[in-house]
Amino acid sequence: KDFALEAYRRGIIFDIGHGTDSFNFKVAEIARKKEVSAQSISTDIYIRNRKNGPVYDLATTLSKLLKVGYSLEELISAVTTAPAKNFNLANKGSLEVGKDGDLTFFKLEDKQEKLVDSNGNVQQSEQILSPVACTVAGTLYQEREKK
Repeated sequence: KDFALEAYRRGIIFDIGHGTDSFNFKVAEIARKKEVSAQSISTDIYIRNRKNGPVYDLATTLSKLLKVGYSLEELISAVTTAPAKNFNLANKGSLEVGKDGDLTFFKLEDKQEKLVDSNGNVQQSEQILSPVACTVAGTLYQEREKK
């Protein structure tokens, strides 16, 4: 839509906040073709869409955006430095002395997996991101094996 393009050009921050009703592959692909990229990426996650989809977790959302054409570098920035800057969180978003050292470790896998958007549209991945571990306030948490 023209109003969205104009807002983007004026510097309005665009966030992909994948929720039960708020992510569509076609819309994301059209935006990319028009050189409109989300500055930040998040999820609107809660118990129902975490268990039953389509969101599941941040790794799944990032995998969907890999499929749409975002680079790994764009995705990392959109979940680290960009949100820290957008919300003026001086101690977050990068690894520097004196900043919080909260980290999430992902593994990039060559794997075909069915990815579903909020409208039920399906894309097949070539690569996915899988969580491995994270650290929060100096404590390491490792991903449990899925049964």
